[in-house]
Amino acid sequence: MADQGGGPDGPAPVGRLRATLLNAPFRWLGGAVAAVVVLVSGAFGGFDKVTPHKAGIEAFTVDQPFDAAAWKVTIHSVRALDELPPLKHQDEQGWRWIIVVATVEITGYAESTTSYEKALQIRGIEGVPSKYADKVALATDTKDGALLGPGVPARLGFFWDQRAGAAVPKELQVGVYGMTYKLEELSGLYGWYPDEPDAPPRAMRALPVDTRPVAQ
Repeated sequence: MADQGGGPDGPAPVGRLRATLLNAPFRWLGGAVAAVVVLVSGAFGGFDKVTPHKAGIEAFTVDQPFDAAAWKVTIHSVRALDELPPLKHQDEQGWRWIIVVATVEITGYAESTTSYEKALQIRGIEGVPSKYADKVALATDTKDGALLGPGVPARLGFFWDQRAGAAVPKELQVGVYGMTYKLEELSGLYGWYPDEPDAPPRAMRALPVDTRPVAQ
């Protein structure tokens, strides 16, 4: 079973994180996702402004599961927030959060895993040093790096640190990555291995960024 955190001895639930942000529906988006510009070009993949059909890459649908192999990913929303206590930035000052809210279901593993943390990358934004999320927190609490078990969908927040001096983007490009079941040459064993960081995403879309404050 997935380690959902927040048990009697686990972190205390965070109402604002759970109810208002991570569990909020995507109604604010409206028809904005209908006309989007997305990504991928270059010798080693990466993101650029290319439509999915020209790049040969599928465009995921908001609030619909996308099967990326080893897991299914459902993108719900994108947010920008200066603070979201008790989550802490890598430094005490000078950062804001860029957050992609998604549901992940492990499908390719027979046991719990944390590899899902590499399921998303973002582009089209200044002041974000990391390709992968700096934190991935369960919606039920603030537990970072929780184990997810197979067949148990989990609502997650993927958190990137953005430098506070950089402009908040109106939209950013979200890429969904997966894993490949293959032979590992050194061990001679088959297993699931994440897509390379610079590989093209399995699916992609440019989504608007909601900057509204979280309700108290």
